[in-house]
Amino acid sequence: MVVSRAETRAGLSRVGATLRKYAGLLGVSAFMAAVVVPYAELWIGTSRARACIALIREPRGEDLPDCLSEVRWFVLPARIPWTLTAARYRAEELQARIDGARYIDAVVGRADPKARDLARAELSHGETLLANGSKRITLEDLGASVSAPEVGRYAYEVGDRATLLRNAETLVEWPVRLHALQAALMEGDVPRALAIAKHYAGFYPSDEDLRTAVAAMLCIGDDPGRGLELLEQVQTGRSSLRHEGMARDFGEVRSLMMACAALAKRPLGPLPAEQAGRADYDSLRAAQRIRLSPRGGDAEAIAAAKTLLKEPLATPGGRLALLAEVVARTPDLDADIAADLARPRSGEGEGALGPEGPLTTASLLDEPPGPRAFASAATLLDAASALVKISARATTSEGASRLRRAAGAMILEAGIEIARVGRADEAAKAMDLGGAMAFDDAGLRELARSSAYALGGLPDRALAELGSVLDVPTRSLADRAAIAWQRAELLASLGRAAEAESAALAADELARQAGAKEGAHAVDVYSRWTRLALAGRSGHGLRHDRTGNEAFHWMGFAEVTAAWAGPNGPSERALDETLGAWSRAVELPADGRRAARYRVFDLRGDAPPAHVAYLAVAARLLEPGEGDAELWLDALDAVDARRRTMRSYAWIRAESARWRGDGAAAKRWSNRARTLAAIAADPARAELARHLGI
Repeated sequence: MVVSRAETRAGLSRVGATLRKYAGLLGVSAFMAAVVVPYAELWIGTSRARACIALIREPRGEDLPDCLSEVRWFVLPARIPWTLTAARYRAEELQARIDGARYIDAVVGRADPKARDLARAELSHGETLLANGSKRITLEDLGASVSAPEVGRYAYEVGDRATLLRNAETLVEWPVRLHALQAALMEGDVPRALAIAKHYAGFYPSDEDLRTAVAAMLCIGDDPGRGLELLEQVQTGRSSLRHEGMARDFGEVRSLMMACAALAKRPLGPLPAEQAGRADYDSLRAAQRIRLSPRGGDAEAIAAAKTLLKEPLATPGGRLALLAEVVARTPDLDADIAADLARPRSGEGEGALGPEGPLTTASLLDEPPGPRAFASAATLLDAASALVKISARATTSEGASRLRRAAGAMILEAGIEIARVGRADEAAKAMDLGGAMAFDDAGLRELARSSAYALGGLPDRALAELGSVLDVPTRSLADRAAIAWQRAELLASLGRAAEAESAALAADELARQAGAKEGAHAVDVYSRWTRLALAGRSGHGLRHDRTGNEAFHWMGFAEVTAAWAGPNGPSERALDETLGAWSRAVELPADGRRAARYRVFDLRGDAPPAHVAYLAVAARLLEPGEGDAELWLDALDAVDARRRTMRSYAWIRAESARWRGDGAAAKRWSNRARTLAAIAADPARAELARHLGI
């Protein structure tokens, strides 16, 4: 058959059209493969990685979910120009998040020191990965925003003092360096703290807060001269420089300089002109100036102190300490003048003169860190003796009564300081004498003596002091509840669990009545936590039955205005649900308790005032053999620990260990508490210690 040329051309045209059609389809397919597939895999990998990371905080076994396997979804996108950056960032973040998660899980999920040490090396690897890669400081693509891996910062966030001290000399960020110095002090290792301070001083810390902490530590140690030089530089800067309209006051720094100069036996220069910041904390420095002057007295300093005492004083403890220093140096002070100086200007915002009842162990430990006017126990006792004699010369009964109450407050304050250094018998004697002047109620005096023995490490003597004070019907319900819960706590400290439970139930009934009839909401909240801790194992830890809606709520216990303890009290629903959630959590199997630990870990910074009870309940989220309770509590309390002085916090940790029968941990923390209390009670170093949070 002969085919014409026209037919040939037509056939070739049809073949060409067919080829062009399939070439177009191939082009579309190639385009889809090059564009759609990488984006699809990037989306799938991101979704799967997010879901896997979220599983870390859900009920699960001991091992972390295998989230790193999801990195396979980022391999192809990392080879395509238009998805390369996003894919590499996601893969980098996945690795970094898992490195951080392993470290946190070693502390929170497993509470295993060996696992923590292994995870620390992986965390360091993640830190290097980010430093050599994107250099991001936060990770936000695969879940909730978290900080990029950094060994020092993560160690601080989980209360890992061992890691901070291990890496102290290589830490870079100034806040983390400050935490390393504080970690050494919390361990009671003063030589190590001094070595860290000397190392940081060699770099001349540019941040003022780190510089003053380093200087204070050098002054406490063996190099007050170098410490004074650093403090002088801070004083100069604060008094003369403003930063964007803001200036920092330098009164506290001046106080540190006064202490440091006395230790270095060097003269202190005059106050600088107040061109920016001002010399605040007048009463603190005035009391310190008298204390540091020769025993013969400094007439000018005493006259200045008397002038200050005629005004309202803002510094906590300012009037009591300053009055004690003045009276101890001038025991022949006119009685009417002394009575006026002893009067707190409460109408102008000044607080009470001294400790207020009931003086439970918990109230004596409620000592926030930071600047506070100080008078030694010896000075307080001398001044109290002088005030009693002066009161006999008062021209009015009101003046005489005020002077005796002031004397009682000074003796009680001295008793607290003496108890904190472990001299229990001496402290109890002071509590008895001071209580007789400050309290009309004999039961409150017995409670104060009990607290002295408890702080001194003698819970059996503390329990014996309480006697039968609960039987007195005229005492307020709030006071009776406070005495009752102290009895329950002491029984727990002595290992008498059944008796402690019965006492906690009785205390909670008194607290319930006090909350309803007297508006004593703080007492009520404290008692309910104590009940949960001491009666929870038998199923009687809650005042109300669980409803099934239990959840952990933020209660606001860390709020400085203490709104939760105000006239309206805390949210009853939130309190019921939170206590119910804790009660339910400790009954869960191991995987559920692990998830609960993560939930309460995320709500840190809100520990209730019944701190020992809180730690006792939290420790039950680890059953025996499941992990190191001390490691877990370090992580849980890493934020809340900063709300107290180190010496108070160490005592709380010792007591929580006694409640759960861990004698070794109790002894370790008790030794730390005594070491820190001895520094804080030293008149020559008191202001320095308080600046460091001791």
